[in-house]
Amino acid sequence: MNKSGIAKIAGIGISLLVLGTVGVAVSGAFSSSGPASPGPEPTVGQAVPNGGISSPSVAQSAAFSAFRRSRDASDEVATSPEALRVLYSPQTQYDANPSLGRQVAANVDGTSILVPGDKMLCLVAEMSEAGAASACVSDSEAESNGVGIVAYGPNGYSAAGVLPDGASQLEAVSESGVTAPVELTSDNGYVITTPWRPVAFTWIGADGAKHRQAQPAPPPPTPPEA
Repeated sequence: MNKSGIAKIAGIGISLLVLGTVGVAVSGAFSSSGPASPGPEPTVGQAVPNGGISSPSVAQSAAFSAFRRSRDASDEVATSPEALRVLYSPQTQYDANPSLGRQVAANVDGTSILVPGDKMLCLVAEMSEAGAASACVSDSEAESNGVGIVAYGPNGYSAAGVLPDGASQLEAVSESGVTAPVELTSDNGYVITTPWRPVAFTWIGADGAKHRQAQPAPPPPTPPEA
């Protein structure tokens, strides 16, 4: 497993993004534990690159090894135009700071980026099949189940995400019950593309037990305006 390895599903490249309250931004605003970092005025509909919290929390760093390493050039993807666009709402609601983001997976199916907020952990996925999206869950949910997203495009489904430290043996489960292994990177991230919809993910947690996270069907695409 390595940082750039990323997920493969049944030998087919397919992007999937999920885990935690998979693919769903947790509702409800959380109060900030400190002042937001100063920065330039935001572009309408975009997050401020260095706006939000000043550092990942102790709990976030303890649960995800990506926050315990120094940022490198690959992590700058967290401040790409597409990432800033889908982080606008998470920054507004949860003080998510793109400049603290860590790329946890990257391959031909897309990238998975972990971005910390105030008592919330967000995932940004730029998926070759389904485009860009973000999802946020509470720190406690992320520590248990990680965070991710499932979406679909014209030719299949995408999924991307990250599991907490110590998790292994991630598998995607189809509607018929067939399972396919999903390779995790050294940061426990993944991104895949698949022709079938994953209805659940299973993995072995740090506690040695098998965990299962059901995946609700992604919402239908919004039709173009007339």
